[in-house]
Amino acid sequence: MAKHLIHTYGTYSKKIVEAGKEANMLDRIHADYPFCEAEILHSIKNEMAQKPNDIACRRVPVAFLDTECASADVLPRVTEIMGKHFGWSADKCKSELDEARKNLAYNK
Repeated sequence: MAKHLIHTYGTYSKKIVEAGKEANMLDRIHADYPFCEAEILHSIKNEMAQKPNDIACRRVPVAFLDTECASADVLPRVTEIMGKHFGWSADKCKSELDEARKNLAYNK
């Protein structure tokens, strides 16, 4: 994960890790990939990510590596983190997750 963060964010990776420690978000979003929860938070706060697929397809592009994994394993956690940050209701979270999965399936 450290190699990925440094390769992707350079010296800014230290700030991402620090923010992740503060928010208790340093876990990987999937065991097979180097992306971590802190990157989701970073994408929301600093890269204007507004939808779960903004993150799963563009910021931590697990959807391009494994669509099934992204849909089943990653998108629920991404949506949960986004929901907490944006104050989404349970219905809004479900709607965002359903939309993200539908869009991934459409792009197969």
